[in-house]
Amino acid sequence: SFGFYILFVVLGQASFSFSGLLNACLPLLTGQYWFASVYVGMYILFPFVNKALQAMNEKQHRILCLVLFALFTLYLPSTALVVNGYGIAWMLALYVFGAYLRLYYKPAGKLNWKIIFFYFAPTILLPLSRFGIDFANQFLPLDLSAYSKFFYKNNSVFVCLSAVALLVVFLNVKIKSHFAARIIQAVAPMTFGVYLVHNNPTIRDWLWQTLHPTAYLNKPWFFLYGFGIILMLFVMSAAIEFVRSRLYDKWETSKLWSRICVAFEAFGKKKFPSANG
Repeated sequence: SFGFYILFVVLGQASFSFSGLLNACLPLLTGQYWFASVYVGMYILFPFVNKALQAMNEKQHRILCLVLFALFTLYLPSTALVVNGYGIAWMLALYVFGAYLRLYYKPAGKLNWKIIFFYFAPTILLPLSRFGIDFANQFLPLDLSAYSKFFYKNNSVFVCLSAVALLVVFLNVKIKSHFAARIIQAVAPMTFGVYLVHNNPTIRDWLWQTLHPTAYLNKPWFFLYGFGIILMLFVMSAAIEFVRSRLYDKWETSKLWSRICVAFEAFGKKKFPSANG
């Protein structure tokens, strides 16, 4: 984040400010990457959550999933902890859902009509909910315009169900092509880096100002244009992440890094001798 900010300032694509520099130096603490910030908090809580889940049986785990689903999608969808699906509470709920599938769901190894219906039903109901609310708003005495995008939140019923269903779909897909499997294995480790690159605040602002995607909304080739932009951004971000990972690997195996680690280890043993016994 710091490197991108300095580069764009030098190139004249971003204006320098101390607040911008602070955000670039401390992107997680200043909320520049909401997902990464929340994930770090989740990572700290993982051992405690895992202990709690391991102490439950399948029935208790299933009840917990239902309670969290009802609590955060229907009853408290916009509280400070949930934040419309951007808070740590909702991310932990998703972790609990995923843990249930990992522990108790047995994939059939192939797709059937139930799995397909489970995915397409909430996916189709999502846009229909907006059309339905807008349509009802024309005839009812109440003003429902503020609720037209209610079900588009990250923690809405339809978004949650379609996300879980999509995970179930991929759990039941068997990739027989070794070439495709190798491509997926090569690309998968780069996806988090792709997120960090393309969602960098400096890069994101520059991209929107340069590409102007909304200017092509009414063009017949908008979807083709959008797909091309997405593919280009993914490939370029993956290339940056690939170079970064290779440089980091070389640094991690360097003699200088080994000496630094040895020095820190010796310092720790000297200052905290009781921790070594």
